[in-house]
Amino acid sequence: MSLPQSHSLANPATAIGVASSLYNTKDLALIRRTVAIDTTDDEFNLFIHWARALRLDPLRRQVHVFIVHKDNAKKRRIALISSIEGLRSIAARTGNYRPDDGEPTFVTRRNLKSETNPAGLVSCTVRVWQFSHGQWHRISGAARWDEFAPLKTVWENDQPTDRIVLDRAGKWAEMPRHMLAKVAEAQALRKGWPEDLANCFGGEEVERLRLEDLPSQSAREGIAAERLE
Repeated sequence: MSLPQSHSLANPATAIGVASSLYNTKDLALIRRTVAIDTTDDEFNLFIHWARALRLDPLRRQVHVFIVHKDNAKKRRIALISSIEGLRSIAARTGNYRPDDGEPTFVTRRNLKSETNPAGLVSCTVRVWQFSHGQWHRISGAARWDEFAPLKTVWENDQPTDRIVLDRAGKWAEMPRHMLAKVAEAQALRKGWPEDLANCFGGEEVERLRLEDLPSQSAREGIAAERLE
């Protein structure tokens, strides 16, 4: 989604005034400084509109915003990011959702185990249930490791090398199955409730996109450090 490029970040009061019916001025300023720090006025207002419509609280980290290509005016767009708990809450409010009793299903291969794939994962499938037309229907979401794992190119002297590593800023290296299962579940939820979850993505789904959008290794490390603060 492309947004107008003529709005600067210099006047947060503009956006705060528009959204004041949802949060008080102090809360809005805090959201702007933390959860939505890179947004323009229009983008911030859109983010607050989304948060209100989804009934998710930015200050509880249920939802935040990610700007794709923030340094490229022609490609710049906004993505709404939710925690998996937030996505589950949205589905649960519809009254026709229930989680699956079973564990996620993983496909693994021993020969794939490496520093970039600690568990040798190929894919994960997660199922949720939706009540429709008088009965419960199972909805599956699948995610492949090679499509979502946050792999990054190592940079040296501000230049990319041929070396690829698994980003360790998050939990993918420590909890690979758990993280891939979150991606699969987010896809199942969005498949089952497209109107409620349109343009809303789980944070794990965009980790690779975050890395690809950063221009250098030093910038990547800076953003990772900010997310851990």
